[in-house]
Amino acid sequence: MQKCSTGIGAMIRKIKEWWRGKYQEPTAEQLYDQQSESYEEFQRPWLARTVTVFARFWLRNWKWLMTFILGFLILAVTAYDKFLKT
Repeated sequence: MQKCSTGIGAMIRKIKEWWRGKYQEPTAEQLYDQQSESYEEFQRPWLARTVTVFARFWLRNWKWLMTFILGFLILAVTAYDKFLKT
């Protein structure tokens, strides 16, 4: 695969590097701990962590979220039509 130094390829690469975050060196305890399998850790930026949390929440609860949003929109349209429309 050819690496791009300019243009869209470079922008995508930079976004991927940003999303992955900064590499954190393993501590001595992590290196000698027999139970941990992976020694590599990356500290994601706060925005990437927030997007991940919201995406996981949506994927777990999309059914009741869609029901709630649709019900709220129907209620808002009905209230607007009945009370605020002149």
